[in-house]
Amino acid sequence: MKTPPAFRLVAARPGLWALATLVALGQPLDAQEIPKDEYLRFVPLEVPRIVGQTDASARFRLYGDPNSPDFVDVAPLDGVDDRRMAVLEALGLRFAPFLVQSSEMVPLDFRAFARVDGLPLHVDRWETAMQERLISEETIDWMGDAGPCPAGSDGSADCRVHELLADYHPATPASAVERARSVTPRSAPFELLWLDFPGGGPAEWKAYFAKDDRSLRDDLRDDVKTYLHPFLEEVEGPGDEPLYQLVLQYWFFYPYNDGGNNHEGDWEHIHVIPAPRDRVTEPGLTAAEVREILDGSALAVSGDRGLVMKRVEYYFHSKVAFLDFSSPNVYADRGAWDLERRTMANRVAGGDAWERYLRFMAYRDAAETEINTHPIGYIGADNKGLDQILSAPGPKNRDSHGTYPAPGLFKDIGPAGATEDVHPSFDHQKFFASSAAEQEERLTRFARGGVVFMGDPGKVEIVPDWEPVIDVVMSEYDARRRWSWFLLPIRWGYPAHESPLAGIVAHAETGNISIVGPAFNSGWNRSGVNQQYVAYDPHVLPRPFPTALQDAFSNEWGFMNATLPTLSFLPPFDALWRIVAAPIRLATSPMDRVFYPAETVPFRFVGLRAGVTKHWITDEYADLLFNATQGPAFIAGLIDYIGQSAGPETEFVDLKARVEDQVAPVYLVDLYVGHHIVTTNGLRHARSDVGATFSFSDIDPFVVNSELNMWEYTGSLRYSVFTDGVQPFVRAGYGLSWYRLEEYSLNGQPIDPPESRWVRKPGFFHNLLPNTWHYGVGIEVIPVRKFAALPAGIDVGLTIEWQQFHNKLGLDQVGVDIADLIAIGVPADQLPRERWVSRHAISASLAISF
Repeated sequence: MKTPPAFRLVAARPGLWALATLVALGQPLDAQEIPKDEYLRFVPLEVPRIVGQTDASARFRLYGDPNSPDFVDVAPLDGVDDRRMAVLEALGLRFAPFLVQSSEMVPLDFRAFARVDGLPLHVDRWETAMQERLISEETIDWMGDAGPCPAGSDGSADCRVHELLADYHPATPASAVERARSVTPRSAPFELLWLDFPGGGPAEWKAYFAKDDRSLRDDLRDDVKTYLHPFLEEVEGPGDEPLYQLVLQYWFFYPYNDGGNNHEGDWEHIHVIPAPRDRVTEPGLTAAEVREILDGSALAVSGDRGLVMKRVEYYFHSKVAFLDFSSPNVYADRGAWDLERRTMANRVAGGDAWERYLRFMAYRDAAETEINTHPIGYIGADNKGLDQILSAPGPKNRDSHGTYPAPGLFKDIGPAGATEDVHPSFDHQKFFASSAAEQEERLTRFARGGVVFMGDPGKVEIVPDWEPVIDVVMSEYDARRRWSWFLLPIRWGYPAHESPLAGIVAHAETGNISIVGPAFNSGWNRSGVNQQYVAYDPHVLPRPFPTALQDAFSNEWGFMNATLPTLSFLPPFDALWRIVAAPIRLATSPMDRVFYPAETVPFRFVGLRAGVTKHWITDEYADLLFNATQGPAFIAGLIDYIGQSAGPETEFVDLKARVEDQVAPVYLVDLYVGHHIVTTNGLRHARSDVGATFSFSDIDPFVVNSELNMWEYTGSLRYSVFTDGVQPFVRAGYGLSWYRLEEYSLNGQPIDPPESRWVRKPGFFHNLLPNTWHYGVGIEVIPVRKFAALPAGIDVGLTIEWQQFHNKLGLDQVGVDIADLIAIGVPADQLPRERWVSRHAISASLAISF
C-alpha cells in the first residue's frame, strides 16, 4: 500500500485484442489493492488461533526449564535458556538450506522494512452484524524505540502493544470479544490487525524491490533471514518405549506473493528432521538421544553417530513433498542402497530417477566421501496458468514462494490444476568443488539462478513456542519488542488484493488475502500432512510431451501465449512440435522433469493407432467426372456417341451416378493432454469406383467409369467423458482432403489423359488451410492399462467411433459447357457444380500407447 513518493508505475501497453479480452472477463490489467472500505468482504471473519507447543516439547523443556538452577536467561531476557538457544542455533546452522532463486526475491528479515520505510501496526475495527462498516482505524509505531509503557499511561506505542497482547493472550484473553461465546443481534464487532509492506500490486512490488537488471535492490541484500522453530514430536515405534523426532522448522518471510494469485506478505517453510547416521532407518529417537542433541553433545560427534538429514519436508501452497533419505538408506554403501531400492514395494513412477536424486543430494562430492547436511530448496516459480493470456508481455507471476525439492514442472499444486515451473538448477557437488570466487558469484547474484545460503551466522533466528515466553513478554519491554510479532494474530500485508477468483465466495480464502504469521499457521508444530497441507508424492516423468495447454506457455509472452504456444497443441503442429522436433528441443533447451501427485498422474502420453474405416461416399462426388482435365473429352465422347447412335425418336431418359463406398486402413497418432483431452493426427488413403450411366429411350446406355483416388489428413480434438478403462468421447476437427480420378474410360475405352489433376492437393505455398471439417462420437475400451517405464508401461485400447465429414467438392470450374449438357437433356438439378458434400464413416482401431 505504501509507495515511495517518487514511485511511478509504468505498465506495458497491451494490444487491443488483449484489452478487449480483459474487459470482457472483468479482469484488471494489473492487480491492485482492494479499497480499504471494501477489503473485509474478502477476509474470513474469524480471529486466527495460535498453535500451542507439542507434548514432547513440553516434556523435554525444549527451550529450557525456568525452574532449574541451571536455567540462564540473560542475553537477551526473553524466556529462553541462553545455552539451549546456542545449541538450537548451532543445529539451525548445521542443517540450514541452500535456496535456489527462480526470481529476484529471497527470504528477508521483516524488520528491514521498519528500518527502510517504517512498519506500523494497523488496527481496524469493523461492525459486521447488520452490514459491514469500518468503525475506526488506528496506527501503532510498534517497531519504534520510544521506550516502555510508563506506569499509569495508556498513550505510548508500547502501552497499546501490551493491551493487544493482553486482549489476545493465548490462555487468558482480556478482550471481551475474545472471551465472548455469543454476540448481540445488532452488534458483532470484528478487529483486524495487519502490516503494510511497500507497493500496491505486482508491478509496484517489482519496481520497489528489484533493480533494472531484475536483481534484488542492494540495501536489502544483508537482510536475508530464516526464522527457525524447533519442536519435538512423539512417533510410533515397535515397542513400548516412546520414540521422538526433532523437527527443525525453517520459516521464510517474503513481502509479497505474485504467482497464480496475488497477496501481500508470505510465510513459507520447510522441515529438516535430523538423526544420527546409524539411526536414520529407525522410527525415531530415544529419550536419551534427544537429550544428547539438546545438550549439544550430539553436535560434536562424527562418523556413524554424526547427525545427518533423515527427512526433509518441502511445503508449497497446500502441498507437502518428502525427501526421505532413510528409505532406501542413502547413507548405506552404494551396493546395499541399490539392492534395497530395487526391492522396495509401491514405488512411485520414475522412482529410479527420484531415488538417485536423493542419493545425489545426500553427499557433497561425487565420490561420496563427505555428507551434505544442507537441504536444497527451489524458491519462486513461473506460474503456468491460463491467466497468462490475460497479461501484457513481460516476465510476471514468478514470485509464488513455495519451496520446491527440485527443478521441474510441478503439476496440480493448486486450484484448477495449477502448474508451476521451476527453471534454475543447482548442482551442489559442482558448487562445493568450484573456486571461492565462483561460489561467491553465485551466492551474491540475488537474481534468477542465484543461490542464497541460510547457514551463515546471523541469518538464523530461533523462534520459540509461545508458552515459554508469554510471561516475560507481558512483563518486559525488551521481550515485547522481540516476540510480540509472532504472538499477535497479525495479517502480514495489506488485507486484500485483486487476484483471479478473488471474492468468488465472501469471507473465504481464495488466494488474494494476506496471510497470518507462522505460529497461527496450521503447519506450526506439525510435521507432514495436516488440515492445510496434503501429501504430494512426486511421480517423476520425462518432459518431452506437454500434457496441458498451459505447459507450453512462456512466462514472458503474456497474451502472446494465445499464438504459437497455443498452436503447438493443435494438429498438425502438435505432432511437429511435440514429436518431430523433440530431439532438437531436448538438445537445445533444458528438459527438467515433470512432477505429478499420485492422484492425477496421467497414464498415457503418446499413442499409435491403426484400424479400418468405412466411408459412405455420396453421389455428389460423381460431379468430379466433369473436371476440367477430362470433362471436355467426356462430353465430346457423349455427343459423338449420340450423334452416331441416336435416331430422330431417341430421347434422354435418365442419368444415374455411381459412387462406391470406401473401405480402407487408417493410421493415427494420439497425443494425450491431461486426462480428458486427446489430439489426433490421422492419415487415410482409399480408392473407390466413380461413374455415371446415361440412359436413352432406344439405344444402349453411355457408361463412364473411373477410380477415385483419395487421400485425407485429419486433425481433431477429442474429449473423453470418463477417464477410466471405458471412455466414451466426442470428437471434432478439421483436415485436408485431396483426390483425383484415374483410369477414366468411356464405354470401356480409356481416354487421354486417364488421370485428372489433383483437386486441392496441399503444397508448400497453396492449399494449406483446412478444407474438410468433421465431428463424431465414440467409445474406447482399454483392457490393458499399466503405469511403468518403457517397455512395461504399454497400454492397449480398442476404439469404435462414428464421424460426419463436410467439405467442398473442389469443382470450382466445371470442365464442360453447361449448355452442351442442357442440350442433351440433363435436368437442371443434376448439372455438375461446386457444392458442399457430406459423408459419414464408422471406424474401428487398435491403439498402443505409453
